[in-house]
Amino acid sequence: MPNSDGGIFRGARWAPVVGTLCLVALGITGAGSTSTALADAQNPPSMCFDGPAGCEPQDFDNMFPTKNTPWDCHGKTIKPRRFCQTDNKVLTVWHDKDEIEASGWNRLKAVLKKDFDGTTDLRLKFHKKPILSGPAETDIIYTSPKKFPAGIHGLTWCENRVDKVKCDQHYVMFKSATPGKVYACHETGHAVGLTHGNRAYPEVDNQDPRLGCMITPPRAGVPGAETLGPHNRKMINKTY
Repeated sequence: MPNSDGGIFRGARWAPVVGTLCLVALGITGAGSTSTALADAQNPPSMCFDGPAGCEPQDFDNMFPTKNTPWDCHGKTIKPRRFCQTDNKVLTVWHDKDEIEASGWNRLKAVLKKDFDGTTDLRLKFHKKPILSGPAETDIIYTSPKKFPAGIHGLTWCENRVDKVKCDQHYVMFKSATPGKVYACHETGHAVGLTHGNRAYPEVDNQDPRLGCMITPPRAGVPGAETLGPHNRKMINKTY
């Protein structure tokens, strides 16, 4: 069974964290009263339905935060850990060579270049050494630890937040030291803020083909389900 909030599970789901969400930067300014501000915090704007024009009537918003993501962006001290948006369009990445094998990294790197750097407004940059503190931390740290929760193929969470929406550094863990393309795309999608279908607004089926690699459970070996696809690219480009 897929977890709904940043990991791929075969078993129990995490319980949702109930909290308020702040406005995402979509050209919408602060509220004019306390009651309006509270309403805005409880109902974050939808990229397609409350923000700037540019979405088709059948579109849905699956970029965190949506009206169906009941959590703030938190750091490592808050559990359960969740994903958020990354903090800028320059996407810096690093992998632990002791945990992810060379063949797995080559596959993961190919997905990053083809799906994220090559087809979106994100600009990929590989770090030779991870930056773990300060104002310019490495955006995504890829690992494959020996101790991994049972029944999970991949897991993504914010380790150091910027604010309630954006994260300075995400950790992406894979069960396998040679993660497949679909898991590389899926978990990296979470690390830039893409959600599953049941967290989109309006909610769509988790197997909706428009979700591309964000389909859950993922479908390895199905070409359209191993890439971002046009909908996710639109969500990324409207955000970054």
